[in-house]
Amino acid sequence: MAGKNAFEISFKKSQKAVTLDAAQQISINNEPLKVDPQLLFQRLTIAAQRFSDNLPDVFTYELCGVPSSLFGSDGLIMESQKWPLAEAIWNVGDCMHEENLDDKNYRYVLDGGSLLHQVPWKTGMLFSEIFESYVRYINNRYPNAVIVFDGYASGPSTKDTTHIRRTHGITGAKVYFTLSLPLSTKKETFLKNSENKQNFIFALAGELERNGFDVYHAQGDADVLIVKTALQIAEKSNVVIVGEDTDLQVIALYHIKSIHKTVVVKPAAKQTTSKVVRIWDIQKAKQVLGGQTRTLPVLHAISGCDTTSHIIGISKGAALKTFLKNEEVVNDACDFLSHSNKDVVIASGERILVALFGGLSVETLDVLRLRMFSQKVMSSTNYVQVKSLPPTSAAAKYHSLRTFFQVHEWVENGENLSPTEWGFELKDNKLMPQKTDRPAAPEKLLKMVKCKCKQHCDTKRCSCRKNGLECSAGCSGCRGISCTNVQKFSETDSDID
Repeated sequence: MAGKNAFEISFKKSQKAVTLDAAQQISINNEPLKVDPQLLFQRLTIAAQRFSDNLPDVFTYELCGVPSSLFGSDGLIMESQKWPLAEAIWNVGDCMHEENLDDKNYRYVLDGGSLLHQVPWKTGMLFSEIFESYVRYINNRYPNAVIVFDGYASGPSTKDTTHIRRTHGITGAKVYFTLSLPLSTKKETFLKNSENKQNFIFALAGELERNGFDVYHAQGDADVLIVKTALQIAEKSNVVIVGEDTDLQVIALYHIKSIHKTVVVKPAAKQTTSKVVRIWDIQKAKQVLGGQTRTLPVLHAISGCDTTSHIIGISKGAALKTFLKNEEVVNDACDFLSHSNKDVVIASGERILVALFGGLSVETLDVLRLRMFSQKVMSSTNYVQVKSLPPTSAAAKYHSLRTFFQVHEWVENGENLSPTEWGFELKDNKLMPQKTDRPAAPEKLLKMVKCKCKQHCDTKRCSCRKNGLECSAGCSGCRGISCTNVQKFSETDSDID
């Protein structure tokens, strides 16, 4: 393309970028239809109640472009807030570590990802000065520290959707830096480029090692390696894990044993008058939860983490209460730890989700979905929000598979699993979550929700009018504007200035 006029360059369809927004289109008779998911849901449910003689079957479909309780309008998994799980565990019983951490009886294991954000960078600083700032920071706070860094390989990762969200799809320019080069951009912009971040980590690690610190590198996410490193130290010495991620508590609670000495998890931030820092004693927290620490990774993953969706309508606090009091849910969660049979995982995952939504043990998600819809219609004066309903069984299947994959990443049971066999698919060199294997709705209903009229829509030849539906922006011809089959608003005196 070099030397060509930009306006004369064309690409094949297979070479063109597909935006996340465009990915939310559905197809009717192979014709793409882009329409708001809530509007589509309303039109499909109206059509279904009027013309379908099998409403239970209709609700086995999502009735919108994506599973709205699992995915946002941008097509990414619903972002999970992980800290409410730590909050819920903290409120169950006494998890506080009360001894002084300032003495020399503790070794420190630092989350390198958290460490990167603790030291400020200023534009114009030499990279050698930035590295020296990190050395001073660690020396002043964490003697005898071990630092464990994440790995940022250029290949696909199950955290690709999380990275897309955090960077807003923007990749910073690649910077070839040396110790004598001044920083010419903001820290956040520099670190948005994964190659910059990985090269910086390697250079920083070398500087830390020259100053006597032990440094380890994970191939991907470092949480498991951080905990394993800490527990290895804890066989002989008390240890403090420094990091903010709730994953650290979950993994530590699963893996810790009676042979380990004191293991503490604390954030890097210091306590202030406006913020109370919670310092966790992992042994005490394990006693508080009892045997439920075994299924804690399942609870955490199925209710949403970096690689699995938050599910609208299910909070981590409520999920913990269900796991603590419902033995059947715990038994189903154990299947995620002891089985690698997909059918078992899918069935157990669905039963857990039904319980978390407050359903009956004899119900499937599809049955519960219809029942909740009917209850909401009877009790509400507004349209039912599609995202307030449970996902279909077809969508929950892939959520359960991703949950299984993530749980086994945390518990390290020795199985080498392929993410593309457990709820992910490879798209443009990124691992993206599979949403469902069913269309948005039965084809018969999809044909009812849009017309192809060029104008007016004033006869029964208009499929919308024929089926008692108003035209909308999804109609391919009139767009719900140039026709008579739309709701008319009369202008009153109060509307006129």
